Amino acid sequence: MTDSLRNKFLYYSTKEYEEKDYFANALIYVCENNDEGSLGLIINRSIDVQMIDNFLDVKEKKHLNQKIALGGPVESTSIFVLHTIDKVNKPDVRITNEIGFSSNKQVIENILKGKFPDKFIVSFGYTGWGPNQLENEIAQNAWEITDAHQEILFDTPNNLKINKLTEVSGFDPRIINQTQGSS
Repeated sequence: MTDSLRNKFLYYSTKEYEEKDYFANALIYVCENNDEGSLGLIINRSIDVQMIDNFLDVKEKKHLNQKIALGGPVESTSIFVLHTIDKVNKPDVRITNEIGFSSNKQVIENILKGKFPDKFIVSFGYTGWGPNQLENEIAQNAWEITDAHQEILFDTPNNLKINKLTEVSGFDPRIINQTQGSS
């Protein structure tokens, strides 16, 4: 298996799409895709909790108005961080030369100490698939795949990420959602 989905965006686009579905309107950033399965974070949802509500002992307060993302249903009470890579914050998973994914205590402690990576998203939970599960769902037209963009990941507010993706990619994945499926 190739790692062709790593550093891609997925948008849920199944024909049976319903608003009540967990992945309705979810934009997922794929962090890992290999023989063991796939892992990603929903990047356009946040819960009504700000980092300051959980990280009270932080020295530098400038990032603490950032809301915590709802990364997915797997390990939803655990903290995960999608972040730019720097000399202090080493990732568990190197996605690209610039972006990493971490659940390690050191990165989280560095955030608590105010030693922030340049850009980051703190998330409760992640989205995961078993071996070949994501590929099978893609073959059934359940996901729309696009190239990922750092600007959308880190610099675009959550409620505008799909609009920005539409602008950057030249098509609206929400419209494909309505027309896709087998005849």
